[in-house]
Amino acid sequence: MKNVGYLLAAVLVLGSAFAWAGTTGQLTGIVVGEDQTPLAGVSVSASSPSQIGAVQLATTGEDGSFRFPRLAPGYYAVLVEIVGFVPQRLEQVQVRLDRTTGLQVILRQTDFAAEIEVFETTPVVDPVQTSTGQTYSSDYIRVTSSQFQNLITQTAGASQVWVRVLGSTPGDKAHLLDGMDSTSWYMRAANPAGIDFIFDVAQEVTIHTSNYQAEFGQATGAILNISTKSGGNSFSGTLDARYTDNSFETSGEHYDPDERESQYARIAATLGGPILKDRLWFFGSIGRRETKETGYNAPTTEEEVFDNILAKLTWRANASWAVVGMYTDRQSVEDNWPSSQFVAPEATGIWRDDASIASLSATGMLSPRVLWEIRLGRQIWNFADAPSDGDLLTIGHDNLDLGTSYRNYRNQWYTKSSQNQASTEISWFADAAGAHDFKAGLSLGQPRFSDNGCLNGSGERCARGVEGFFFRDLVNYDYDPIPYQMKVSKAEGPMDYGADALVAFVQDTWRIGPNLNLNLGVRWDRVTWNNETGRIADLKQPQPRMGIAWDLFNNGKNMLRASWGRFM
Repeated sequence: MKNVGYLLAAVLVLGSAFAWAGTTGQLTGIVVGEDQTPLAGVSVSASSPSQIGAVQLATTGEDGSFRFPRLAPGYYAVLVEIVGFVPQRLEQVQVRLDRTTGLQVILRQTDFAAEIEVFETTPVVDPVQTSTGQTYSSDYIRVTSSQFQNLITQTAGASQVWVRVLGSTPGDKAHLLDGMDSTSWYMRAANPAGIDFIFDVAQEVTIHTSNYQAEFGQATGAILNISTKSGGNSFSGTLDARYTDNSFETSGEHYDPDERESQYARIAATLGGPILKDRLWFFGSIGRRETKETGYNAPTTEEEVFDNILAKLTWRANASWAVVGMYTDRQSVEDNWPSSQFVAPEATGIWRDDASIASLSATGMLSPRVLWEIRLGRQIWNFADAPSDGDLLTIGHDNLDLGTSYRNYRNQWYTKSSQNQASTEISWFADAAGAHDFKAGLSLGQPRFSDNGCLNGSGERCARGVEGFFFRDLVNYDYDPIPYQMKVSKAEGPMDYGADALVAFVQDTWRIGPNLNLNLGVRWDRVTWNNETGRIADLKQPQPRMGIAWDLFNNGKNMLRASWGRFM
C-alpha cells in the first residue's frame, strides 16, 4: 500500500488542484453611488469571531466590485468607506458554507461624516449558486437538532433514511467533514467519526440535494458537508447533560410505559479559545451517550455506549497562509442485541465499533487573485460482531414455528477498513467580460478493506477453511423439537479489497453581469477495484455540468436557477 507521503508527492508533482468540498464561503459585493455609478477604490473590511487572523481587507475595482474568496462560516461586520461618502457598517452579514453571499451597497455623498451609519443595502443573497439544498448555521442547529441526521428531514427533497435524495438509492450519497470525504467507499455510509459527535461541534452544515458543481462528486444523491468550529480569540464552551427514561412517559389507552424499560443519558462538553491571539486557536469536544432498552417481555437489556472526541488546531502562519489539523474518534459497544422477547439471553450478540478521521490542510493566497489549498487525510473504520458471552462453540438455533432464537448467537463478523486521501485545489479570480472564479483540482485516494465472516460452531475465530453450523427447528403438534434444517459452511477467510481513485475537475463561476451568473465545469472520476484475483472493476466517467443563476430584478428577492449535468 502506498503511503500518504507518496500520495502527497504525486499531488505536488502534478501541481494542479483537487476536489474536496470547501470549508469556507465567499463574500462578494458591488459598491455604487446614489446614481448607481460603480465606485472604485472603496475600502471594504470584514471581521468576525469565526475568522482567524486580522480583519480581512479588500478594495473595489473599476466596476465597484469586491471579493473575499475564503471566509470561515459565520456572521461578519462589514465596513465600507471612502473619502467623500458616508461610510457604512453592515452588521450580522452571514457567510455560509459552500455558498457565496452577495451584497450591494449604496453610498451617499457628504462633505463630512461624524459617525458611521447604514444608508441602504439590498438583501443578502447567494447570487452564484445553481445547486439545490440548504445550509444550517450553528445557532439553528443548537435550538432544533440533537443529531445531524435530523437536518436531513428538514431539507426539501431529501430523506433521513441513509441520508439520500428522494429518487436516489441509499448508496448514492456522500458525507464530508471539514471538506474531506468521510464516506466509507466499502460500506457506502458515513464514517461514524465524521457524523456521530455532539452537535455543538458544528459551525455550519450544508446539504446539497442536486445539481452541485464539478468540485463535488462520488455521489448522485445527497451530499452532507459539516464544517466544525475552530475556537476564537476568547475562551468559550458548552456543557450539555440529558437524561430520560420510561418513567417520564405518560400511559395512554393503547400504551403502558411500564411494559418496557428504557434509559437515555448523554453528557457532552466543548471548549475553544486562543493559544496565541489571532495566530493559533484550539477547539475540542468530548461526549458520551448511553442507552438501555428492555423490550416487552424481553429477558435481556440491550445496552449501547458511544464515546467520541474531537480536537482541532487552526494556525495563521502569516497574512497569507493558514494550517488546520483535525482529529476525531468514535468508539461504541452495543451489547445484548437484538434484545427481544423472541431472543434468548445466550443468543444475543455484542457489536464493537471504532472509527477515526485525521486531516491536515494548508491554504494560502499566492497572490491577491490566486488561492491554493492542499490537504491530506486518513480515516479508519473497524468493527466486530460476535456472541455476547464469547461462546464460539455452541451452534445457534432458530425456531421457525415460534419465531425465536436460542442456544447461541449464530455468526461472527470482522471488518477493517482504511482510506488514505490527498488533494490539492487552486482558484484564480480573473476579470474578463465580467468576473470569473476559475477552480481546478486533483485528488488521489486509496481505500483498503478486509472482510471476514463465518458461522459459529467451530469454537474458533473465523479463518479460512473453518466449518460453522446453524440449525433451524420446526416444532410439531406434540411440541417435540426436531431438526428441520442445518446449514454447514466453510469460512472463506479474510477477503481483502483495495481501490485506487483519481479525480480531476475544472470549473468556472462566471459573473456575466450584476444579476447573471453562469457555472461551467467538467469532472472526471476513475476508480479501479482489486482483490487477490486481480482487477475486478474499472469505473470511469466524464461528467460535464452547467448551471445558470439569474436575479430577475437585481434585488435579491426573485432568483431563477437552472442546471444540467452528469454525475457518477
